[in-house]
Amino acid sequence: MRYAAVSGLGAACVGLGAYLLLRLSTPDAPAPLPAPPPPAVVAAPAPLPASVLAEVVDLADLDALLDPPARPDTGAPFDPDPAVVPASGPAPAVIPFAVD
Repeated sequence: MRYAAVSGLGAACVGLGAYLLLRLSTPDAPAPLPAPPPPAVVAAPAPLPASVLAEVVDLADLDALLDPPARPDTGAPFDPDPAVVPASGPAPAVIPFAVD
């Protein structure tokens, strides 16, 4: 345990020393780049004229949604039950095991 603590402390000191050595030996940071030119001012497009709700509703064709076409009468709403149930035969007395 003591050996691990001493080793960790030694590694931290070596790492800090290497960082300081490299940091102090390199020249200062390069000069910052010049600021980019300001973006061109773009004029906003003219706003659309105000519309009234009645105009919006007139533009949308809602008649098909409000008055759906009538369904043709085809008779019974469900398929009729078959008159005769197909016979499947008697169940076997013993069900055999599945074979892998």
